[in-house]
Amino acid sequence: MNVVNAIVVKDSKILLIKRSQGLHAEKWAFPGGNIEPGETILEALKRELKEETNLNLKKLIRKIAEYNYKRDNENILGSSWLVEAPGSLKINSESKEANWFSLEELEDLDTAPGISQEALKALYEK
Repeated sequence: MNVVNAIVVKDSKILLIKRSQGLHAEKWAFPGGNIEPGETILEALKRELKEETNLNLKKLIRKIAEYNYKRDNENILGSSWLVEAPGSLKINSESKEANWFSLEELEDLDTAPGISQEALKALYEK
């Protein structure tokens, strides 16, 4: 199974959602999820971002990270992408909260693995 995450930056802050269910329930994470059969990475990013935050993916900027892990005895291949996504933030049932955080503020949050490192790459590596 393949998963994608969208990293959205606004005014040097990173958008995170607090998941209400799934593997990272009660943790802060980037918007994202499973790539559906027949879907491209770009299509999955657009869909997940719209579903979870109501933001519209305008531009795919660059890949930030690739990772893999096991979930329920299944190998998961994931990637995180820096994107441009304007719009009005609005959460759905998969998320308890959504907010913009500075890199410093991330240190005090209960986040999914790798969030701080990927946020650092998104903000400061070109």
